[in-house]
Amino acid sequence: MGYATEAIKAMMNYVYINFGARKFASSHYEPNLASGNVMKKCGLHFVVYKKFEKLEKSVQIRSMEYEGEI
Repeated sequence: MGYATEAIKAMMNYVYINFGARKFASSHYEPNLASGNVMKKCGLHFVVYKKFEKLEKSVQIRSMEYEGEI
């Protein structure tokens, strides 16, 4: 297990234990498939493509959104 996967799983567990959250969602810039692999390892699954816009509205990029439950 890599550092990112370990950190995300620990965060999900912390939030579940301390706040009772069971549902999680996350997204990543489409070409960054390594982030998608981390999300899958954490039990999230791909849901939908969305458009993501920078704050200054200079660029619109496509993102991939994931959801999951523990």
